[in-house]
Amino acid sequence: MAAAHTLKVHLGWVVSSYDLGEALANLRQPFWMLPILGLFKLGARDVMGYTIVVFLALTPVVLGAGDDARTDATVSVVGRHAAAGPCGRVGGG
Repeated sequence: MAAAHTLKVHLGWVVSSYDLGEALANLRQPFWMLPILGLFKLGARDVMGYTIVVFLALTPVVLGAGDDARTDATVSVVGRHAAAGPCGRVGGG
């Protein structure tokens, strides 16, 4: 949200761009594993247990880091709107 406000870009476009980038990464992600599984003669079931270990180890890190960023963004947006007048301009009018 802060980037959209700084660049003066519509927030909907920023959210759509972010979602599209994440979707493309999620579609591409599994394909790196296919040649490696063939190279080592493994099945997907052989490596899935390791992904849950990484998930459990990194979830608290990601959730803990996200709290500070969300709080800062919320304060800046709320503070900006609170200073705006009825027409959305700072200083009223």
